[in-house]
Amino acid sequence: FLGESFSFENGQFDWAIYKRAFSSPMTLRSFRNTILVCGSTVILSTLISLPLAWLFTRTDIPGKALWRTTFCLPYAIPPFLGAIAWIYLANPSNGLFLGVFPGLNIYTMSGLIFVMTAFFYTFILINLLTAMEKIDPSLEEAARISGAGPFQVFFRITLPLVTPSLISGMLLAFLSAIANFGIAALIGNAAGISMMTTQIVLFQKMASYTGLKLAGILSLSLLILALLVFILDHLISRRFRFSLVTGKVARPSLVELGGSKKWALLFLFLLAFILFVLPASAILVAALSKVQGERTLSNFGLQNFENIFLKTDETWRAVKNSFLLALGAGALCTFFGYFLSQSGKSVPRSVSKVKEVFIAIPYAVPGTVLSLALILTTLSFKLP
Repeated sequence: FLGESFSFENGQFDWAIYKRAFSSPMTLRSFRNTILVCGSTVILSTLISLPLAWLFTRTDIPGKALWRTTFCLPYAIPPFLGAIAWIYLANPSNGLFLGVFPGLNIYTMSGLIFVMTAFFYTFILINLLTAMEKIDPSLEEAARISGAGPFQVFFRITLPLVTPSLISGMLLAFLSAIANFGIAALIGNAAGISMMTTQIVLFQKMASYTGLKLAGILSLSLLILALLVFILDHLISRRFRFSLVTGKVARPSLVELGGSKKWALLFLFLLAFILFVLPASAILVAALSKVQGERTLSNFGLQNFENIFLKTDETWRAVKNSFLLALGAGALCTFFGYFLSQSGKSVPRSVSKVKEVFIAIPYAVPGTVLSLALILTTLSFKLP
């Protein structure tokens, strides 16, 4: 992979391809857009996750288990499905919102940031929930006895203790956002917003050796950026794990919301409606529509399901391939995961640390970069 991204002319290193790559307006624009979109996604995700984590762990809000499951669900859903749903809802030509919100357009920078936020906030939320459940409740009790209110306790006691986990979640969300291709391709390309992942594919599709080199250079840049974020997360996780966040059996006393409970529930209902009900409804409407964009009752039926499952052979091949790939990958991951976890018991600690780093590195490698690296590898070794 590194070799394919280097360029030599008459036995000497040639910087021309690098100058072309990093001076290209497309490359610079894709890098700037990636940092802007992913950074904004992390900020919005933090603003969503902090109040949710506090409501689920420190208040008497009813239905906590159901709410937690609901808001952690996007972690298990492919992000490109959400992109498709919001395209059905808010595309400017025939979106379902066209008659209600005429100016709404998902093909914008804000639309791209919103859809990414709707999925990647879960990395921060899950980290915060885990950390807040481990805090010694006597610390917060001492603050309350001293006269501190619920918000003072949160900002002066709870938040400082979970800050390492918060930062770790933010870095993981940023890492996932810069590695994402589905949302960037479906919404970003249509909006004319190039991202590093989509720019890599564009270079690769030039179908030339120069295009492969440009894609390799940009992939290497994205890989370095991802690894820097991963290393920073690893350092923060090791350096700032306070001994206070160790876990106690005692349950924290919950804040009674009182009259504010209805407003908290309204906030959860509205957020769940925007993040889940609307996209799911859009997918359902699109699946049942004979003609996309038509709103009449006669337009709805099960004919699409009949065409897909009864008249299209590719559907069952796709189901079979997906099942076999998932089953095979799951079995191999289980085997290697068990083997690597057990191997650490019989090797020196220094070797074990190196092993842990190499195990975690693939998480930081964007899928687009890995795919291109495998393509370059097969070309280099003339593999079929």
